[in-house]
Amino acid sequence: MILRQTDRQTDRQTRLDWLDIAKGIAIVAVLIGHTSAINKNVQIYLYSWHMPIFFIVSGILLQYRDSWRYRSYKGIVVRKAKSLLYPYLTFSILTTIYSIKFTVGTSAIVMSFYKNIGANILVQDILGTILGIGIWLLWFLPALFFGELLAIVILKQSQHVHYIAASVLLLIIIVSPIGRNAYLASETQSVILSFIAVILLVIFRILVATTFLLIGYFIAEFKILDKINLAGALLLLTIEVLTSQLNQVDIRDALIGNPVLFFFNAIVSSIAILFLAKKVKALKIFDYLGRNSLLIFTLQGVGGLFFASYISNKLFSNSIILEMFEIILLILGETAATWIIVRWVKPLYDYRSLRKLIKNNNLLWLCKGGC
Repeated sequence: MILRQTDRQTDRQTRLDWLDIAKGIAIVAVLIGHTSAINKNVQIYLYSWHMPIFFIVSGILLQYRDSWRYRSYKGIVVRKAKSLLYPYLTFSILTTIYSIKFTVGTSAIVMSFYKNIGANILVQDILGTILGIGIWLLWFLPALFFGELLAIVILKQSQHVHYIAASVLLLIIIVSPIGRNAYLASETQSVILSFIAVILLVIFRILVATTFLLIGYFIAEFKILDKINLAGALLLLTIEVLTSQLNQVDIRDALIGNPVLFFFNAIVSSIAILFLAKKVKALKIFDYLGRNSLLIFTLQGVGGLFFASYISNKLFSNSIILEMFEIILLILGETAATWIIVRWVKPLYDYRSLRKLIKNNNLLWLCKGGC
Protein backbone atom coordinates (compact mmCIF):
# COMPACT_ATOMS: atom_id res chain seq x y z
CA MET A 1 0.00 0.00 0.00
CA ILE A 2 2.81 2.39 0.91
CA LEU A 3 4.65 1.54 -2.30
CA ARG A 4 1.53 2.18 -4.40
CA GLN A 5 0.99 5.51 -2.66
CA THR A 6 4.63 6.48 -3.29
CA ASP A 7 4.24 5.54 -6.95
CA ARG A 8 1.20 7.78 -7.24
CA GLN A 9 3.06 10.64 -5.58
CA THR A 10 6.04 10.16 -7.93
CA ASP A 11 3.71 10.07 -10.94
CA ARG A 12 2.01 13.25 -9.76
CA GLN A 13 5.40 14.97 -9.32
CA THR A 14 6.45 13.89 -12.83
CA ARG A 15 3.34 15.51 -14.20
CA LEU A 16 4.13 18.73 -12.38
CA ASP A 17 7.69 18.68 -13.67
CA TRP A 18 6.62 18.63 -17.31
CA LEU A 19 4.16 21.43 -16.68
CA ASP A 20 7.02 23.48 -15.24
CA ILE A 21 9.02 22.76 -18.39
CA ALA A 22 6.10 23.99 -20.52
CA LYS A 23 5.89 27.16 -18.43
CA GLY A 24 9.65 27.59 -18.83
CA ILE A 25 9.35 27.46 -22.61
CA ALA A 26 6.44 29.91 -22.43
CA ILE A 27 8.26 32.41 -20.22
CA VAL A 28 11.23 32.42 -22.61
CA ALA A 29 8.74 33.14 -25.40
CA VAL A 30 7.33 36.01 -23.31
CA LEU A 31 10.80 37.47 -22.77
CA ILE A 32 11.67 37.22 -26.45
CA GLY A 33 8.31 38.67 -27.49
CA HIS A 34 8.80 41.71 -25.25
CA THR A 35 12.30 42.64 -26.44
CA SER A 36 12.47 45.91 -28.35
CA ALA A 37 14.47 44.57 -31.31
CA ILE A 38 12.33 41.51 -31.99
CA ASN A 39 11.29 40.79 -35.57
CA LYS A 40 7.60 41.64 -36.07
CA ASN A 41 6.69 38.25 -37.57
CA VAL A 42 8.37 36.41 -34.70
CA GLN A 43 6.51 38.61 -32.22
CA ILE A 44 3.16 37.90 -33.90
CA TYR A 45 3.89 34.16 -33.67
CA LEU A 46 4.88 34.27 -29.99
CA TYR A 47 1.92 36.47 -29.01
CA SER A 48 -0.45 33.92 -30.56
CA TRP A 49 0.21 31.43 -27.76
CA HIS A 50 2.64 32.63 -25.07
CA MET A 51 -0.05 33.92 -22.66
CA PRO A 52 -2.84 31.38 -23.36
CA ILE A 53 -0.52 28.49 -22.52
CA PHE A 54 -0.08 29.82 -18.96
CA PHE A 55 -3.85 29.79 -18.47
CA ILE A 56 -4.08 26.34 -20.05
CA VAL A 57 -1.39 24.98 -17.70
CA SER A 58 -3.34 26.41 -14.74
CA GLY A 59 -6.43 24.62 -16.05
CA ILE A 60 -4.54 21.33 -16.30
CA LEU A 61 -3.41 21.80 -12.69
CA LEU A 62 -7.04 22.26 -11.64
CA GLN A 63 -7.74 18.82 -13.09
CA TYR A 64 -4.70 17.18 -11.46
CA ARG A 65 -5.03 18.91 -8.10
CA ASP A 66 -8.69 18.57 -7.25
CA SER A 67 -8.54 19.62 -3.58
CA TRP A 68 -10.48 22.76 -4.58
CA ARG A 69 -13.54 20.54 -4.97
CA TYR A 70 -13.67 20.02 -1.21
CA ARG A 71 -12.82 23.54 -0.08
CA SER A 72 -15.23 26.36 0.63
CA TYR A 73 -15.21 29.33 -1.73
CA LYS A 74 -13.79 31.44 1.08
CA GLY A 75 -10.89 29.01 1.53
CA ILE A 76 -10.21 29.00 -2.21
CA VAL A 77 -10.23 32.81 -2.40
CA VAL A 78 -7.80 33.10 0.51
CA ARG A 79 -5.37 30.55 -0.98
CA LYS A 80 -5.45 32.14 -4.42
CA ALA A 81 -5.07 35.64 -2.96
CA LYS A 82 -1.92 34.57 -1.11
CA SER A 83 -0.36 33.00 -4.21
CA LEU A 84 -1.41 35.60 -6.81
CA LEU A 85 -2.60 38.86 -5.26
CA TYR A 86 0.27 39.11 -2.78
CA PRO A 87 2.96 39.22 -5.53
CA TYR A 88 0.60 41.43 -7.55
CA LEU A 89 0.62 43.95 -4.71
CA THR A 90 4.36 43.85 -3.99
CA PHE A 91 5.38 44.11 -7.64
CA SER A 92 2.80 46.82 -8.26
CA ILE A 93 4.59 48.88 -5.62
CA LEU A 94 7.99 48.18 -7.21
CA THR A 95 6.71 48.90 -10.71
CA THR A 96 5.13 52.15 -9.50
CA ILE A 97 8.51 53.28 -8.15
CA TYR A 98 10.17 52.26 -11.41
CA SER A 99 7.53 53.96 -13.61
CA ILE A 100 8.04 57.33 -11.93
CA LYS A 101 11.46 57.46 -13.59
CA PHE A 102 10.98 55.22 -16.63
CA THR A 103 8.06 54.93 -19.04
CA VAL A 104 6.08 51.68 -18.97
CA GLY A 105 3.56 50.55 -21.56
CA THR A 106 -0.21 50.44 -21.29
CA SER A 107 -3.12 49.54 -23.54
CA ALA A 108 -4.95 52.02 -25.77
CA ILE A 109 -8.20 51.69 -23.81
CA VAL A 110 -6.51 52.25 -20.45
CA MET A 111 -4.52 55.22 -21.74
CA SER A 112 -7.74 56.79 -23.02
CA PHE A 113 -9.22 56.54 -19.52
CA TYR A 114 -6.15 58.05 -17.85
CA LYS A 115 -6.11 60.96 -20.32
CA ASN A 116 -9.79 61.66 -19.71
CA ILE A 117 -9.34 61.94 -15.94
CA GLY A 118 -6.02 63.79 -16.23
CA ALA A 119 -4.19 61.31 -14.00
CA ASN A 120 -0.44 61.59 -13.44
CA ILE A 121 1.81 58.52 -13.35
CA LEU A 122 1.37 57.86 -9.63
CA VAL A 123 -2.43 58.10 -9.79
CA GLN A 124 -2.44 55.91 -12.90
CA ASP A 125 -0.48 53.19 -11.14
CA ILE A 126 -2.59 53.30 -7.98
CA LEU A 127 -5.85 53.23 -9.93
CA GLY A 128 -4.52 50.53 -12.24
CA THR A 129 -3.60 48.33 -9.30
CA ILE A 130 -6.90 48.80 -7.43
CA LEU A 131 -9.12 48.32 -10.49
CA GLY A 132 -7.28 45.16 -11.55
CA ILE A 133 -5.99 46.78 -14.74
CA GLY A 134 -2.43 46.01 -13.69
CA ILE A 135 0.58 48.21 -14.31
CA TRP A 136 1.99 47.24 -17.68
CA LEU A 137 2.77 43.48 -17.55
CA LEU A 138 1.04 42.89 -14.21
CA TRP A 139 -2.42 42.62 -15.85
CA PHE A 140 -1.83 38.87 -15.99
CA LEU A 141 -2.05 38.29 -12.22
CA PRO A 142 -5.56 39.68 -11.49
CA ALA A 143 -6.77 38.07 -14.73
CA LEU A 144 -5.46 34.68 -13.57
CA PHE A 145 -6.77 35.18 -10.02
CA PHE A 146 -10.34 35.99 -11.02
CA GLY A 147 -10.16 33.61 -13.98
CA GLU A 148 -9.31 30.68 -11.70
CA LEU A 149 -12.10 31.61 -9.29
CA LEU A 150 -14.66 31.78 -12.10
CA ALA A 151 -13.40 28.52 -13.62
CA ILE A 152 -13.71 26.80 -10.23
CA VAL A 153 -17.26 28.12 -9.77
CA ILE A 154 -18.17 26.67 -13.19
CA LEU A 155 -16.40 23.34 -12.58
CA LYS A 156 -18.17 22.89 -9.26
CA GLN A 157 -21.47 22.76 -11.17
CA SER A 158 -22.91 19.80 -13.08
CA GLN A 159 -21.19 18.72 -16.30
CA HIS A 160 -23.77 20.16 -18.71
CA VAL A 161 -23.22 23.57 -17.06
CA HIS A 162 -19.53 23.31 -18.01
CA TYR A 163 -20.33 23.27 -21.71
CA ILE A 164 -23.03 25.93 -21.47
CA ALA A 165 -20.64 28.24 -19.58
CA ALA A 166 -17.82 27.57 -22.05
CA SER A 167 -20.15 28.40 -24.96
CA VAL A 168 -21.28 31.65 -23.33
CA LEU A 169 -17.67 32.64 -22.63
CA LEU A 170 -16.69 31.98 -26.23
CA LEU A 171 -19.61 34.07 -27.50
CA ILE A 172 -18.70 37.02 -25.25
CA ILE A 173 -15.03 36.87 -26.28
CA ILE A 174 -15.96 36.75 -29.97
CA VAL A 175 -18.29 39.77 -29.68
CA SER A 176 -16.09 41.89 -27.36
CA PRO A 177 -13.53 43.08 -29.97
CA ILE A 178 -16.38 44.71 -31.91
CA GLY A 179 -17.09 46.95 -28.93
CA ARG A 180 -13.37 47.60 -28.47
CA ASN A 181 -12.90 48.76 -32.04
CA ALA A 182 -16.04 50.89 -31.94
CA TYR A 183 -14.89 52.59 -28.73
CA LEU A 184 -11.38 53.36 -30.00
CA ALA A 185 -12.81 54.67 -33.27
CA SER A 186 -15.33 56.99 -31.58
CA GLU A 187 -14.53 60.69 -31.38
CA THR A 188 -16.31 61.26 -28.05
CA GLN A 189 -14.82 59.33 -25.14
CA SER A 190 -16.22 60.79 -21.93
CA VAL A 191 -14.85 59.98 -18.48
CA ILE A 192 -17.80 57.69 -17.72
CA LEU A 193 -17.58 55.92 -21.08
CA SER A 194 -13.82 55.46 -20.79
CA PHE A 195 -14.21 54.12 -17.23
CA ILE A 196 -16.81 51.59 -18.41
CA ALA A 197 -14.48 50.60 -21.27
CA VAL A 198 -11.64 49.97 -18.80
CA ILE A 199 -13.82 47.82 -16.55
CA LEU A 200 -15.03 45.85 -19.57
CA LEU A 201 -11.39 45.38 -20.61
CA VAL A 202 -10.56 43.89 -17.20
CA ILE A 203 -13.62 41.62 -17.44
CA PHE A 204 -12.62 40.58 -20.96
CA ARG A 205 -9.17 39.52 -19.76
CA ILE A 206 -10.75 37.51 -16.94
CA LEU A 207 -13.13 35.76 -19.35
CA VAL A 208 -10.26 34.91 -21.71
CA ALA A 209 -8.32 33.50 -18.77
CA THR A 210 -11.35 31.48 -17.63
CA THR A 211 -11.93 30.08 -21.11
CA PHE A 212 -8.35 28.87 -21.50
CA LEU A 213 -8.40 27.50 -17.95
CA LEU A 214 -11.44 25.41 -18.89
CA ILE A 215 -9.73 24.34 -22.12
CA GLY A 216 -6.70 23.23 -20.10
CA TYR A 217 -8.96 21.34 -17.70
CA PHE A 218 -10.63 19.48 -20.58
CA ILE A 219 -7.27 18.77 -22.25
CA ALA A 220 -6.25 16.94 -19.06
CA GLU A 221 -9.66 15.33 -18.47
CA PHE A 222 -9.90 13.89 -21.98
CA LYS A 223 -6.17 13.00 -22.07
CA ILE A 224 -5.64 14.87 -25.34
CA LEU A 225 -1.85 14.75 -25.04
CA ASP A 226 -1.92 10.95 -25.04
CA LYS A 227 -3.65 10.97 -28.43
CA ILE A 228 -0.85 12.61 -30.42
CA ASN A 229 2.76 11.64 -31.18
CA LEU A 230 5.98 13.54 -31.82
CA ALA A 231 5.34 13.85 -35.54
CA GLY A 232 1.86 15.17 -34.83
CA ALA A 233 3.16 17.73 -32.35
CA LEU A 234 5.78 18.99 -34.80
CA LEU A 235 3.15 19.18 -37.54
CA LEU A 236 0.88 21.25 -35.28
CA LEU A 237 3.73 23.64 -34.52
CA THR A 238 4.56 24.00 -38.21
CA ILE A 239 0.95 24.73 -39.13
CA GLU A 240 0.62 27.28 -36.35
CA VAL A 241 3.79 29.10 -37.39
CA LEU A 242 2.03 29.75 -40.69
CA THR A 243 -1.51 30.46 -39.44
CA SER A 244 -0.26 32.81 -36.71
CA GLN A 245 0.85 35.25 -39.42
CA LEU A 246 -2.78 35.63 -40.52
CA ASN A 247 -3.81 37.13 -37.19
CA GLN A 248 -2.56 39.58 -34.58
CA VAL A 249 -3.11 39.13 -30.85
CA ASP A 250 -2.60 41.16 -27.69
CA ILE A 251 -4.87 39.93 -24.90
CA ARG A 252 -3.83 42.80 -22.64
CA ASP A 253 -5.43 45.24 -25.09
CA ALA A 254 -8.43 42.98 -25.96
CA LEU A 255 -6.97 42.47 -29.43
CA ILE A 256 -7.69 38.94 -30.70
CA GLY A 257 -8.25 39.54 -34.42
CA ASN A 258 -10.07 36.63 -36.01
CA PRO A 259 -11.62 34.66 -33.08
CA VAL A 260 -11.34 31.31 -34.88
CA LEU A 261 -7.65 31.83 -35.60
CA PHE A 262 -7.12 33.21 -32.09
CA PHE A 263 -8.35 30.04 -30.40
CA PHE A 264 -6.96 27.69 -33.05
CA ASN A 265 -3.44 29.10 -32.85
CA ALA A 266 -3.39 29.27 -29.06
CA ILE A 267 -4.76 25.76 -28.52
CA VAL A 268 -2.73 24.06 -31.27
CA SER A 269 0.59 25.54 -30.15
CA SER A 270 -0.15 24.92 -26.47
CA ILE A 271 -0.98 21.25 -27.08
CA ALA A 272 2.19 20.77 -29.15
CA ILE A 273 4.44 22.50 -26.59
CA LEU A 274 2.85 20.61 -23.70
CA PHE A 275 3.44 17.33 -25.53
CA LEU A 276 7.09 18.19 -26.20
CA ALA A 277 7.58 19.27 -22.59
CA LYS A 278 6.19 15.93 -21.46
CA LYS A 279 8.12 13.71 -23.87
CA VAL A 280 11.42 15.41 -24.81
CA LYS A 281 13.90 15.09 -21.94
CA ALA A 282 16.31 17.65 -23.41
CA LEU A 283 13.77 20.36 -22.60
CA LYS A 284 14.35 19.91 -18.86
CA ILE A 285 16.68 22.91 -19.03
CA PHE A 286 13.49 25.01 -18.93
CA ASP A 287 12.37 23.52 -15.61
CA TYR A 288 13.94 26.19 -13.37
CA LEU A 289 12.50 29.02 -15.43
CA GLY A 290 9.08 27.39 -15.32
CA ARG A 291 9.10 26.94 -11.56
CA ASN A 292 9.88 30.64 -11.20
CA SER A 293 7.92 31.91 -14.20
CA LEU A 294 5.71 34.22 -12.13
CA LEU A 295 8.75 35.98 -10.70
CA ILE A 296 10.50 36.19 -14.06
CA PHE A 297 7.35 37.60 -15.65
CA THR A 298 7.02 40.37 -13.07
CA LEU A 299 10.72 41.28 -13.09
CA GLN A 300 10.51 42.42 -16.71
CA GLY A 301 8.49 45.43 -15.63
CA VAL A 302 10.98 46.69 -13.06
CA GLY A 303 13.99 47.21 -15.28
CA GLY A 304 14.72 43.88 -16.97
CA LEU A 305 13.48 44.86 -20.42
CA PHE A 306 14.78 48.42 -20.24
CA PHE A 307 18.35 47.57 -19.25
CA ALA A 308 18.66 44.68 -21.74
CA SER A 309 17.52 47.02 -24.51
CA TYR A 310 19.68 49.93 -23.33
CA ILE A 311 22.91 47.92 -23.11
CA SER A 312 22.30 46.12 -26.42
CA ASN A 313 21.68 49.36 -28.30
CA LYS A 314 24.85 50.87 -26.81
CA LEU A 315 27.00 47.94 -27.94
CA PHE A 316 25.63 46.98 -31.36
CA SER A 317 24.16 48.58 -34.46
CA ASN A 318 23.61 45.47 -36.59
CA SER A 319 19.92 44.60 -36.09
CA ILE A 320 20.35 40.81 -36.07
CA ILE A 321 23.27 40.84 -33.61
CA LEU A 322 21.51 43.44 -31.47
CA GLU A 323 18.34 41.33 -31.33
CA MET A 324 20.20 38.13 -30.41
CA PHE A 325 22.32 39.87 -27.78
CA GLU A 326 19.28 41.57 -26.22
CA ILE A 327 17.42 38.26 -25.97
CA ILE A 328 20.40 36.44 -24.43
CA LEU A 329 21.14 39.31 -22.04
CA LEU A 330 17.50 39.53 -20.95
CA ILE A 331 17.19 35.78 -20.31
CA LEU A 332 20.50 35.60 -18.44
CA GLY A 333 19.76 38.77 -16.48
CA GLU A 334 16.26 37.62 -15.52
CA THR A 335 17.58 34.19 -14.52
CA ALA A 336 20.32 35.72 -12.35
CA ALA A 337 17.92 38.20 -10.72
CA THR A 338 15.45 35.38 -10.11
CA TRP A 339 18.11 33.23 -8.44
CA ILE A 340 19.13 36.10 -6.15
CA ILE A 341 15.54 36.88 -5.15
CA VAL A 342 14.60 33.22 -4.62
CA ARG A 343 17.77 32.71 -2.59
CA TRP A 344 17.70 35.88 -0.49
CA VAL A 345 14.47 37.85 -0.87
CA LYS A 346 11.76 35.23 -1.43
CA PRO A 347 9.27 36.90 0.97
CA LEU A 348 9.10 39.71 -1.60
CA TYR A 349 6.73 37.63 -3.75
CA ASP A 350 6.00 34.41 -1.84
CA TYR A 351 3.45 34.70 0.97
CA ARG A 352 4.47 31.48 2.71
CA SER A 353 8.06 32.69 2.92
CA LEU A 354 6.84 35.99 4.36
CA ARG A 355 4.75 34.12 6.92
CA LYS A 356 7.75 31.98 7.87
CA LEU A 357 9.98 35.06 8.18
CA ILE A 358 7.47 36.77 10.46
CA LYS A 359 7.12 33.65 12.59
CA ASN A 360 10.87 33.07 12.92
CA ASN A 361 11.41 36.67 13.96
CA ASN A 362 8.57 36.63 16.49
CA LEU A 363 6.67 39.29 14.58
CA LEU A 364 3.32 37.53 14.59
CA TRP A 365 1.69 40.68 15.92
CA LEU A 366 2.06 42.09 12.40
CA CYS A 367 -0.49 39.57 11.21
CA LYS A 368 -2.94 40.32 14.03
CA GLY A 369 -3.61 36.62 14.21
CA GLY A 370 -4.76 36.38 10.61
CA CYS A 371 -1.74 35.45 8.47
